Amino acid sequence: MRTRRPFLLMCCLLAAQAFADVGKAPTSLLLDVAFAGERLVAVGERGHVLLSDDQGQHWRLGQTPDDRLLTAAFFLDANTGWAVGHEALVLHTTDGGEHWQTQHDLMADAAAGEAVSPLLDIAFVDAHTGWAVGAFGLVLHTTDGGQHWQDWTDRIDNPEGLHLNAVTVLPDRRVVMVGERGFVSWQQADGQWQQQAFPYEGSLFGAQVVQGRLLVFGLRGHAYVLHETGEWQALSLPVSQTLFGASVWRDTVFLVGQGGTILAGTLDSALAVVQKEQGDHLTAVAVQDGRIWVVGQGGVYALPVTVAP
Repeated sequence: MRTRRPFLLMCCLLAAQAFADVGKAPTSLLLDVAFAGERLVAVGERGHVLLSDDQGQHWRLGQTPDDRLLTAAFFLDANTGWAVGHEALVLHTTDGGEHWQTQHDLMADAAAGEAVSPLLDIAFVDAHTGWAVGAFGLVLHTTDGGQHWQDWTDRIDNPEGLHLNAVTVLPDRRVVMVGERGFVSWQQADGQWQQQAFPYEGSLFGAQVVQGRLLVFGLRGHAYVLHETGEWQALSLPVSQTLFGASVWRDTVFLVGQGGTILAGTLDSALAVVQKEQGDHLTAVAVQDGRIWVVGQGGVYALPVTVAP
């Protein structure tokens, strides 16, 4: 898993880049990367869904019904996945990303000139129950695999309409959302949502479960781990760059962010710098069989390092 991509940053990056040539898609703006079984899947601008079955040596485009920016992807298994994007777009695939169908789209229903919030992340508890979150507090919920999506925005304790940047599923199947100004909200045992006190008031851009513990991270290199006692522990990181994405390989967590920053390590020891200030912003990371893949302004590529299998 991974998470994720600040709203304003994405808008700025999209305006700065345009690639009409499909052949340049692997080096265009990409915002998320995931695995559908062994298949590598990356999503981003112009509705691109890039697929590789040979560890990134060759790429092809999945067939999507729309050319809007896609911000996140989530796969439940090798075949079943979802992607979200601008104008509250939700796409669904049942063949590992080869073909996509629209499940939700607010653009068609919007009045002329009316702004529609983008979705920024999506996660499923199982094949039926899913959540998608986005800018200005937008929350969508499904209990039938996305055949119908309900607007839950008004059911979340978020009166200021703060941007919700990431959503993830905990080991006990509860769901947590994080966002702007240290926003953290948990799904309670009765299914209701409650905003939780958090020790940092800056924006959070991602949430990742690491060996059963919740890691959240975001602005200016801030990251926190939630302990069983309910207390948040601030991690001492060797960078101050904003962090946008995370992934886990065995007990090693990888964090990526501003200026090409990449950190790696365990939660019980110091995270080390793999690289920083070495190029474009990185928005997401995925690790499989010890190989590390990142996406961002410069597209998708593998790092020239591996981790022990």
